[in-house]
Amino acid sequence: EVKLSEEEDHKSSFSQCTFNMANILMGVGMLGLPYVFKSAGWIGGFCVTVGFCLVTWRTSYYLGRELNGDPRPVHLFDSELPGNTITRMRKPITSFPAIAREAFGDSGCICLS
Repeated sequence: EVKLSEEEDHKSSFSQCTFNMANILMGVGMLGLPYVFKSAGWIGGFCVTVGFCLVTWRTSYYLGRELNGDPRPVHLFDSELPGNTITRMRKPITSFPAIAREAFGDSGCICLS
């Protein structure tokens, strides 16, 4: 059984994650758009693009909740009101390998690496 230490989980900085996300979204998205419009036409291409935008937005919403460590909205935990006894269900996730480990277990994390 392979266990990664806490230090190995924190390999990516915020700027590296931002660069990686921008690279993936702009690179693949910009290369695929002309093909979508060629295949589906102007109206169909627009509908497909909007549809995938909505799917991506919703996926990022759910991913953000998982990274928070709880499926409930983050504003519940940031409240500094007296008597706020809401705690997170799990420790917040801070890296992509931790997401894989949470979703697929240790063997799935190794397989995806």
